[in-house]
Formats: sequence, structure tokens, C-alpha cells
Amino acid sequence: MTLKHYTYKVTFPGMGWYYWGVHTDNGKPYYGSPCTHKWRWDFYEFEIQILEWFECRKKAEEVETRLIKYTWHDPNCLNEHYSG
Repeated sequence: MTLKHYTYKVTFPGMGWYYWGVHTDNGKPYYGSPCTHKWRWDFYEFEIQILEWFECRKKAEEVETRLIKYTWHDPNCLNEHYSG
């Protein structure tokens, strides 16, 4: 079985916050691994949108890095770091 990888975006309806991520599909849901902003996942409803599927995880990570880097200074971006 070949695993597929995807980039995703988590949004919080009505709040404006978002989070970019990458995940290897293993049949289990995954919503990100924030530390500083984890309380938002626990307190608010959120939606996850799969953006693109990849055969190679490295390619998915490259896209995730570009997405985060482009929005890094937006206060609504909840990513705490990018590029590993």
C-alpha cells in the first residue's frame, strides 16, 4: 500500500484564524499540532479543507512551507513555524 500525503487548511468559521498543515493519510483524522494556539482547537469549532494530494511527502511539505511563508506575518495565521 502506497501512502498519500496532502496539504490542508484549518479554518475557524467566523473567527478569521487559519492553520496550514501537511499530513500522511493513514486513515486517522489529523488537525494539526499547534502548541501556543492549541486552546483554539479545543474551544472553537473548526473546519479542515484538503488542498492538494501528493505522492511524495517532501513535495507536500514544500507546498506547506510556501503557504506559511506567504502568510507568516498575518496575525490570523496560527502557524508557529515553517520549514521543519
